[in-house]
Amino acid sequence: MTSLLEKIRDFESPVVPVLAVVFTVFIVSCMPYRIIGHGYLPKDDVTRHSAKVVSGKAWSEILVLRGDMRLDSHPGWHAILGAVHKATKWPPYDLAVFSVASLFLLVALVPVFLIKRPEAWILALLILVLFDLGTLYRPLIGRPFLVTTAYMIAFAAAWRELRSGPEHGPARWWGTAAATVLLAALSTWIHCGWYLLALPCAALFLAREWRAGIRLSTGSLAGIILGSALTGHPVGFLVQTTKHFFLSLGDTPQRLLVGEFQPAGGDYGFLLVFVLLIMWRFIRNRWDRKVVDGPVFILVCMCWVLGFIVGRVWNDIGLWVGLVWIAREIEGLLEGGAGFRSLKRLLFSTAAVCVLFLALTNDANGRWSLYRPEMHITPETVKDLSWLPGDGGIVYNEDMFVFYDMFFRNPRANWKYLLGFEPALMPKEDLAVLRDIQLKSGDKDAYAPWVKKMRPGDRLILRRSSMFEPDIKGLEWKFIANAVWSGRLPKKKAGR
Repeated sequence: MTSLLEKIRDFESPVVPVLAVVFTVFIVSCMPYRIIGHGYLPKDDVTRHSAKVVSGKAWSEILVLRGDMRLDSHPGWHAILGAVHKATKWPPYDLAVFSVASLFLLVALVPVFLIKRPEAWILALLILVLFDLGTLYRPLIGRPFLVTTAYMIAFAAAWRELRSGPEHGPARWWGTAAATVLLAALSTWIHCGWYLLALPCAALFLAREWRAGIRLSTGSLAGIILGSALTGHPVGFLVQTTKHFFLSLGDTPQRLLVGEFQPAGGDYGFLLVFVLLIMWRFIRNRWDRKVVDGPVFILVCMCWVLGFIVGRVWNDIGLWVGLVWIAREIEGLLEGGAGFRSLKRLLFSTAAVCVLFLALTNDANGRWSLYRPEMHITPETVKDLSWLPGDGGIVYNEDMFVFYDMFFRNPRANWKYLLGFEPALMPKEDLAVLRDIQLKSGDKDAYAPWVKKMRPGDRLILRRSSMFEPDIKGLEWKFIANAVWSGRLPKKKAGR
């Protein structure tokens, strides 16, 4: 028996690395569907992307927009979803599920193919789940920014390829150049944050990786030009997305900004992992200055600092680049254990990904099943349809989730929304009213400018308890759905 166990322990095969990747990909691919099976569906942007594709409308036909913000900021993602919708005829819900699953897999699986030992990446993800599960919601919200996150992960895992020159072989050199341009173009076309591509370039120069920095900078610039050209409005797209960024921040108090534009808190618990891994290197006498003086660690530090200004720089870039750094450190530790082709390694890899599956997908405290759109404002659920907006009407709302829910469930409805997915897109005078409402914590008099503008087909939709009818002068009210009130002009006033 002992001899048999020793043979199993010492068994090695070239098939092991392949099986480790295959099994990891299979289990990770099951994760988003297991989570969605609990009833999970993000409440925000994934709903509006899916609904827009089904509606077949431009944003100017869906939202009341300021005059200089009429281009689609995510034309590539809408083109992809549009192709899926055309081929499958899926409704918004199925398109949202596709978005959540496909973009999660893009982020979660890129390092599996770029790191020698995929189990190191799995262990890094497991550490994230244990330290900060809230952050792991981000790759499960089905939004196109995850394409840029995947770009940053790929950079962190494979940046050394940028060191190669023609002397390393023309195929390798041209392949790296083409990949750099293509990935930057896709990030620009699908996600409008093209300016974020400057971050890894800066990290390379700060790490004194001059050749790699020049190659990535020129490739990124070419990719941005190509990606913006694919939008059909290259100059207008770049101008609008730049203006959108500054308008989104503006001079608004930070607490009133959308959540992802608010500052991050520093994520000190997760940073402890970096400190412990560095200390472990010292303990083992394996210290190497390049561990913290390389572009990956520098990019992590840059994003951590910038996160105190805009939280998503850390949450959507820095943290994920940091996970690749952690995975590389874990990979070094694993090299001293099971052999690369050993059965022991396959068993360990399998166990790691199974534990990650169980840790991530369980529905403790309803963390997945209770997270879903919940207002259900549709002609089927509202008994008196006269309380919905009329043909060509406008939904006045102070809460973006009113837009997300109504548009998701009524993508072809013939009305517009005053507040959509970003307050900065609103006409200036309406944005001023919204900020006044927010600063005054929903004071009834702050709504007066909107009430004064309302027409018979318009509705003021508010999220409030059924026990408290809004006390806003000039409107009559009806409780129409779960925690939703609809206000309209009184019939006499509307008919004058």
